[in-house]
Amino acid sequence: MINSRNSAGLMALVIYDMVIPVKYVESIMILPRAGGDWDTSVLEYFRVEFVDVDSFEDFFGIPPPILEEPVLTFCNMQINPMDIDASVALTTDMQLKRTLRSLHRAVRDETHPESAVDDFGADVLKLCMYDEVKSIGTNPLLKLKMCGEFVFAKPDVYVYTSSGDIIFLIQEDKRYMTSGDYDLENTEAQMVAEAIAAFQQNNRKRALTRDVRDSQLLPCITMLGSYPIFYLFEVTTTLANHVRDGTTANDVTSIRRYRVPPLLHVGDTMYNNIKRREIMEAYMAFKRFV
Repeated sequence: MINSRNSAGLMALVIYDMVIPVKYVESIMILPRAGGDWDTSVLEYFRVEFVDVDSFEDFFGIPPPILEEPVLTFCNMQINPMDIDASVALTTDMQLKRTLRSLHRAVRDETHPESAVDDFGADVLKLCMYDEVKSIGTNPLLKLKMCGEFVFAKPDVYVYTSSGDIIFLIQEDKRYMTSGDYDLENTEAQMVAEAIAAFQQNNRKRALTRDVRDSQLLPCITMLGSYPIFYLFEVTTTLANHVRDGTTANDVTSIRRYRVPPLLHVGDTMYNNIKRREIMEAYMAFKRFV
C-alpha cells in the first residue's frame, strides 16, 4: 500500500495495484480477509469488544450444576500425567477413556498439538453429552462474506442441529505450546469471524424458508491447549451486514467472557482436581445455551 499522484497531480492510494483517488480513501478502511487472518485491528474496526464476567451465576444464569457420571468420575480422578495408561485403567467408560487420552495428547504431545486439542475439545463435549440431541463435528469450511467478497472461516470444533444450523463453536489458539506461549487476542478475533460466518451461513439457509433471524446467541470457546475460555456472543444482522459491506459499526458489540482462573502453567490446569471440577461445571452449565 503506497501513496502516489495521478496524471492530474492529485494524491491517490495504491492498494494491490488498484489506484484509488484520495477523496474515496476515507471509505476504504479494511479489506476482505479469511477468518484465520482476523486480528485485533479487525475487531476494533467493527467495534467488537469483550466484557469479563467474574460471577458463575451472572454468566451462566444458574449456579454450578450437580455433576453426574461419567463427568463426576472425571473430576474426582487423580490423573497421572506421567502414566496416563494407569488413569485410563481406572474406568470402564469408553468416552471417559477417550477423553483422558486426548487430554494427555493435548497437554503433553508436541508432535501433533493442533489435532490433539481438536480431539480433546470434541471429546469433552461428548463426555458432557452435547451430542445427546445435536451433532458434533470438526473443521467445517464456512463462507464469510466480507467487504463484498466471500472468504472462508474454519472453526476447529462445532455443534450443529439436524437441519445443519451451527449453534456452537470452539477455536483453539494455534500458537499455544506446552511452553506457555499463546496468542489469545488474535484467537478471539478468529473466533468472532467464525461466529459471524456461522450466522451468515445459517441465515442464507433460512432464507429459503423465510425464517431469517435478526440475531443469534452463539456460545463459543477458545482453547489454550486443554484450558477453555467461555463466551456468549449475540451475533446480529447489523454486525453481520457491516462485515458483509466492510463498513465500520456505529454501536459496540459486547461479547461476554468467563474463565476459571488457571494455574500459572495454563496447560496443566485440567490436571488439578479443583480446577478441573470448576471447568467441568462450566461445561455442563454452558449446555443450556446449545
